[in-house]
Amino acid sequence: MQSKETLKKAASYLIFRDKKFFSLIITYGVIVALLNLALPLSIQVLITSIIYTAQITPVLILGLILLFLISFSALLGVLQKFLIEIYKRSSFSRIASDILLKAIYSDHQSFRAHNSSDLSSRYFEIFNIQNNVSDIIVEGFLVLLTIIVSFILSSFYHPYFLILNLIILGIVWLSWSLFTKKAVGYAVARSEAKFAVFAWIDDVFRMSGFFKSRTTKTYALDKGLDLIKTYIRARCKYWNISFTQLIILTLLYVAITVTLVTVGSILVIQGQLSLGQLVAAEILYTTSLYGISKLSIYYDKYYNLMASLDEMSHVFVIDDEHFGKINSSPTPIQADNQNPIINFNNVSYTDDFGRSYFYNFAISKGQSNLILTVDQNAKMILTNLLNQYIHPDSGFVEFYGIHAADYDQHYLRDKIHMVNSSNIFGCTIGEFLQFGIADSMYNQINDILGATGLSNFIHSLPKKYETMLIGDGYPLHEQQIIILKIVKAILINPEVIVISEIFDRIDKKIQKQILDYITGSTDITLICFSENEDNHIHYDKFLLLASREAYHATDSSQFKMIVRKVLKES
Repeated sequence: MQSKETLKKAASYLIFRDKKFFSLIITYGVIVALLNLALPLSIQVLITSIIYTAQITPVLILGLILLFLISFSALLGVLQKFLIEIYKRSSFSRIASDILLKAIYSDHQSFRAHNSSDLSSRYFEIFNIQNNVSDIIVEGFLVLLTIIVSFILSSFYHPYFLILNLIILGIVWLSWSLFTKKAVGYAVARSEAKFAVFAWIDDVFRMSGFFKSRTTKTYALDKGLDLIKTYIRARCKYWNISFTQLIILTLLYVAITVTLVTVGSILVIQGQLSLGQLVAAEILYTTSLYGISKLSIYYDKYYNLMASLDEMSHVFVIDDEHFGKINSSPTPIQADNQNPIINFNNVSYTDDFGRSYFYNFAISKGQSNLILTVDQNAKMILTNLLNQYIHPDSGFVEFYGIHAADYDQHYLRDKIHMVNSSNIFGCTIGEFLQFGIADSMYNQINDILGATGLSNFIHSLPKKYETMLIGDGYPLHEQQIIILKIVKAILINPEVIVISEIFDRIDKKIQKQILDYITGSTDITLICFSENEDNHIHYDKFLLLASREAYHATDSSQFKMIVRKVLKES
């Protein structure tokens, strides 16, 4: 469970930003609660009129007044519903947009520390917050006002009613104060257990192929059942609190109803209360006591609201990324082609396990480069430094002679485009290829697809470019997804394309076609990582990154000799 300060911040952002709606809704609620008194007061006057005057005219006038007041009350109730709908639209647009922005602008390291699918599922808590807030403010607040107004009015009928009201309020307060802290804690625990079950089911769906053997299937079921049992235990603890409050309020309702009828009848017989006052008091108490018996529902809504705020706060505690200010590359006049486009100048970085990495090399503009790393972590850290997901402990990374940290990171990542996985989001092939590219590149889509060997396959699909990619990219297989992402990178026309070792998963012939197209038809600088020292495709430059030194070669045979020498020494 998050700290009180975090929950307050979450409530301030998720709820109180919409206080302009709530102030109007509450104002309407106060008026409706007061207008609801018209019925018992009118009945009291009506009974008095019938008993003492037996005239029709006052009854008709009273009926017309009552019609107006009840109609006005109903109109305000409709306006409340309308305002709630406007509030739900407004808050959904704001919160959903901010969740999307948080995912985009979050700090990479902070984001990695959380389960992304678990975080994204918090989105559905928006609806729980909206429904619980609207129910508490409209219905719960109306019930509370009705109880207060009814008790105030009935207290003037007789001192016994005042004493009765104080007893009722004392018991209601105890039913709230004695259990609320535990109930909120159990509600949060239940919610966390619910999301733990969801996260595991999501993992099993996402990696369904892994859980097809007997061993993995047994593990998946055992862990799933354990998580389900944990949820049931948390739910039982919460229910025990909620059920106790329900019993207290229900017994209170029964006891006060019987007491009211008995005491009221005795007071009428003794002449201390008129029949009209008794009937009016019965109506007031019937309304208020029914509301009291239903208070446990609003207790639950409050506890669930607190649990939803706690869950949503997990999204907003992720740190935002710090952005540089430069959002343009040097002009051709300013950029000197003799200088490197990317320069790692004595860069050192120490990871979370205390291992140190050192980079000191440069990449020339327009060249194709093959990089082999002795340590896989060295490659990951290098790409993270390029992406500005992490920052050097010493030294600096330069892009066009300017510190990479000074650039707007989103602009920099447009200019240095990464292809480092076969993951793809759900969309059509055409949609994936076309978003974010310049108009001048549209005519080149077929040419690039043809050069990379993907055009024939796409045109063989029944829906061609309108084919929807789902799940892991189906109906494309892994190699085709990687090629599609490389085609997309070319269409964006960045300054640099960085392809991770997933390039090794593509057929050598297609690798060469892609390499030939990039070097022959574009000005893009290419950086390819590889795990294969026997890569015979021609690159302009070969680099081997060892622990403290970068080794350069200009042909594959020389590169193989360097690799074997370094590996032997290590």
